Amino acid sequence: METTVIITAAGKNIRWGNYLDTCKHLVPVDPSGQTIIGRTIEMLKNSGIDNIFVATQNDKIIDSVAKDSGIIRPPSSDSLADTILSCRKKWTDRTIILLGDVFFSQQCLSTILTCKSRVKFFGIDRHDNPEFSKIKRSELYAFSFDSSARDFIERHLTLNSTLARFRDNGGLRFSYLKTGMAKKLDCLKLLYHYSYPPKPPGPLIKAGFKRSVFWRTARFLVAKPRRKKMYGKLWGLYFATAGIDMFDSADYKRQPNDNDNNYFEVIDDITQDIDTREDYDILLKKLLQTKSAIN
Repeated sequence: METTVIITAAGKNIRWGNYLDTCKHLVPVDPSGQTIIGRTIEMLKNSGIDNIFVATQNDKIIDSVAKDSGIIRPPSSDSLADTILSCRKKWTDRTIILLGDVFFSQQCLSTILTCKSRVKFFGIDRHDNPEFSKIKRSELYAFSFDSSARDFIERHLTLNSTLARFRDNGGLRFSYLKTGMAKKLDCLKLLYHYSYPPKPPGPLIKAGFKRSVFWRTARFLVAKPRRKKMYGKLWGLYFATAGIDMFDSADYKRQPNDNDNNYFEVIDDITQDIDTREDYDILLKKLLQTKSAIN
């Protein structure tokens, strides 16, 4: 079985800013100056992974990792879904997507690399271990899938990409219909499945109009989607893949009774996503605590 790991690092680092005069993927995580993304690549190589690609447009990241990994330059986009879709020619028997701004523990990475599930997402609902940090938000760090799920994943990435565009530019609700017929029909099927209740506006109901497929699609095209923060992100892909309602479920939170088909693997250790300078400072404290505990 051929395994390919794709590390995504195409974000704009808006919350990070220019802290330490570098992007978050290149901040040091040990006294030697090893970077977060460099450490991940080294761990992958030590685990026997040869097919490693970094998806980024950042020249500094490319200069840092080019000697140890392949480079994919995704098209400019604010959507992680678009970045992952741009890498689909590299998908193999087992494809693993890692977020490039995550500090992975060895145990977490081993869990991801040895996963045999058709589709699996890795993360945590609440990182509330008081011994490590005060981070309360839920996070997804990675996901993996095998070749049998390729079309399944691509379809739901397309859904998330479309929803992200609708969120960012309302005019695109109509412009996407100019695409090819096959993609158009695929998008409409997905939008229909995840759209608002199939009924016309109240005044038209009073005038005698009934519920119909037309109204279900039309309401989505002219109305602003709800629960929009997750669109285009890994959580959006997880919700769509697991069959959780994209519109009515709480943002960034799994419900205890969600029928997620065992798609979620809980990672509750030192693994941490880095979005802000506060996240980075917390990570350094966690590493110091761990080192002190070992010594």
